[in-house]
Amino acid sequence: MNHISPSEVHLWQIALDRPPTEQEQLLHLLSAEERERMSRFRFPDDRRRYLVSHAILRQILSRYLDTDPASLGFLAGPNGKPHLNPDRLTFNLSHSGEMALVAVGGSRQVGVDIERIREDVAALDIARQFFTDEEAERLAALPAAEQRAVFFTMWTRKEALGKARGLVLGQALRDMADSGGGWRVETVEAPPGYAAAVAGEGHGWAVRWVPF
Repeated sequence: MNHISPSEVHLWQIALDRPPTEQEQLLHLLSAEERERMSRFRFPDDRRRYLVSHAILRQILSRYLDTDPASLGFLAGPNGKPHLNPDRLTFNLSHSGEMALVAVGGSRQVGVDIERIREDVAALDIARQFFTDEEAERLAALPAAEQRAVFFTMWTRKEALGKARGLVLGQALRDMADSGGGWRVETVEAPPGYAAAVAGEGHGWAVRWVPF
């Protein structure tokens, strides 16, 4: 059974490319509602990524709660952020490409975001549309070769903080400072070709990576 200190936020990194035999085993962990949601994805890779990320999320949470992963129940908050039912442990999940991150905060509200750094994203145009004017100007002042990576770093920090606070994405991008108040955001190491960040309530916590 895993234990989490009040001064920690745990991060788990998950590779989503799993063989068919493992996928079959993981499928048994999902609820009927999750299976129905998975079936709505048009492409097989998207169904696989949903299956693996949500089933392994159940396995991770069960290690803290010492319970059967398939028995866990979830509810959605006002803006769709999922939480356990009953609410015994805070967590957040993000996945992009073939990687996923799970943040576990104990009783502390947390948010996490990972993004694959894509070459087809018009980083500066999106920043001018969704970021503050100051942030967009700061990005535009960088050499073109640096803009994409910095954009994804800024995006993940904003989205992680927005998820921690239970905000919708548009509000998180436009109306929210990168950090401050009762919240802290930390950029974390990501696999090559990805950017990632974690956010949490309060300032007296440190990130601890937990091997899966």
